Amino acid sequence: MPPPGSSQEFMRGRVPNTYVHTGILAAAERDAKIKGVIFYNLGQSCAAVAVTVMIMLHPLIGIFVGALVLCLDAMVLGLLTLYGAKLDFVAFLCLSMTIGLVVDYATHTCHAYVHHKGSLDE
Repeated sequence: MPPPGSSQEFMRGRVPNTYVHTGILAAAERDAKIKGVIFYNLGQSCAAVAVTVMIMLHPLIGIFVGALVLCLDAMVLGLLTLYGAKLDFVAFLCLSMTIGLVVDYATHTCHAYVHHKGSLDE
């Protein structure tokens, strides 16, 4: 008798010429492609942030904020790898939130610095 939940038990109960469908199959396909999706979306969002800040504030500030987003996402990906966590939907959400927080903080800091009146020593 095969152990419960094993592939032998699954194959033993399968009827020939049938199709098996379960909700977990969609998630399995998503998890296999998530690495490419994460890197594609991170690249697109980094470029969009840099271009938007370049237009709204200054080209150098846009490059700086884009580089900050890229560096912080690389650090988060590195820590996820160091901890042995797999890239899944939760990691994608964390990286997306990281982008939002970095853009908010860095852009407002740069905006305050550019529009501050006074000398550089102040």
